[in-house]
Amino acid sequence: MPSLAELLELTDDQARAEWGRVLQREWRSQQEPYRPVELVLCCALFRAVDPHRFGGQNIHLVPDEVTRLANLFKRSPKSINIKMLNLDGSRANGAACDVPFYDQMGADPVHFGALYERVVLAARQMGIGPDRLPDFLDSDTTDAAALLGQDGLPHRPLSEAVEVLAAKLRARQLAADDGQTFRVAEQQIRLGQHRFAREVLGNYGHQCAFCEFAPRSLPRKRLLIASHIKPWAACNGSERLDASNGIAACPMHDTAFERLSRELLK
Repeated sequence: MPSLAELLELTDDQARAEWGRVLQREWRSQQEPYRPVELVLCCALFRAVDPHRFGGQNIHLVPDEVTRLANLFKRSPKSINIKMLNLDGSRANGAACDVPFYDQMGADPVHFGALYERVVLAARQMGIGPDRLPDFLDSDTTDAAALLGQDGLPHRPLSEAVEVLAAKLRARQLAADDGQTFRVAEQQIRLGQHRFAREVLGNYGHQCAFCEFAPRSLPRKRLLIASHIKPWAACNGSERLDASNGIAACPMHDTAFERLSRELLK
C-alpha cells in the first residue's frame, strides 16, 4: 500500500504505470489493495455519490458512476462503496492512509484538482474513454475541484452540524486528532451540499426557475445558484440533502427569493 506522501506526489509516469497494472488485473474473489489512481478516483466519486445511502440489500441501486468505476477496476460496486466509507472515516477497517488522504484532498482542493486531472489524463492516454471512466469533476472547467452551493451553508448552523458529526467520528477514534476529525466532518457536510446543488441544477435543466435564464454559453461561470426552499439552517439532516427542497435561480432571483424567505420566517 502506498504511503500518503507517495499518493500526494504521484507523477504522470507513475499514473500511467498504475493504470497499466489496473488494466492487467483479472477478476478475483480476493481483491487486491487499492492502487493510487483508484484512491484518487474514489475521492472524486464523492462529488457525485453519497456512499452512506447504499449498502447491504440496496447496493444494487448504486448510481451508474459506481458501476462503471467498479467494472474498470474489476471490483464489485460494494467494494467501491466500502472504500469510499473507509476514506471518509465511516468504517474502522480502512487502510492507514485512507482518512489522511481524504482529509488532505478536502483541505487542499487545488492539489486535489491537479492530482485528479493527472490521473484522468493518464487514463485517456492509456485508451480509457469517458464511457468507462466518467469525469466526476468536469475537469475542463475552471476551478473544477471547487464544490457547488457552499454559499448556502450559514456559518453558525454549519459549525453546529460539524460539531455533531465530529463527535460521532471521534467516538470511533478513526482520525489522528481532533483537527483531522473536524476537517473530515466538515468535508462530509460540504460534499452533501455539493451533491444537493448538483442535483437541483439538473432538476431545473440548468436554468432559472423564475426567468428561465440558462447560461448554456457560459457554463463555467456558475451563473445559476441552487438554494434550499426551506433554509438550510431550519432543515433536518434529510431535508438538507433532499433535492426536492431546492430551487435553481439566477443571482438576481436567488437574492430576491432569499429575502422573501427571511421575511416569511420572521
